[in-house]
Amino acid sequence: MQEVLSNSNVMIKKYLCKFLKKKYNFNILNISVCTGKWVYIYLENYFYIRISIVDDGSYGANLINCQKWYILYNSIIPSIPAIEVIKHNEYYKEEYLPIFMYFSTLENISNIYNYIDENYKFLYFTTYIQKLPLAYTFLLCNSKTKQFPRDIAKLIVQKILFASDASHPRRP
Repeated sequence: MQEVLSNSNVMIKKYLCKFLKKKYNFNILNISVCTGKWVYIYLENYFYIRISIVDDGSYGANLINCQKWYILYNSIIPSIPAIEVIKHNEYYKEEYLPIFMYFSTLENISNIYNYIDENYKFLYFTTYIQKLPLAYTFLLCNSKTKQFPRDIAKLIVQKILFASDASHPRRP
């Protein structure tokens, strides 16, 4: 049971990274989520971003690199973002600047945090990940046999992925 749960968490992180890459075009290596508290977004070269939410709903974003913390945004204690200081870090690359700038505004932090939280809950509390291989298998088989028209095949895949077990009562 522990192995299945561990594998499920790995898959959730993998798909969250994939969703973020597609929506925000950030090269994210890994992600850690503690729903309602914080999110760690791991980038290349030992950089990671910590987004935190406090009980009063205020946000903060820190960039962490090799035990060095840089404040990107803090809604509790207004401060100047440390973008110029970060540029002097030995691991800094110019391609990181858009990512760091993105996390220096409250609106962006709030949007990405809510996006991660929403998708994490979707992946964690539904059977989407478990049913995805079945959906891929169906599409692969149908691409060979052409048994169902494309639109019908898409509808079947939607039913495979999103039909809950509760909608299909089991009879003895």
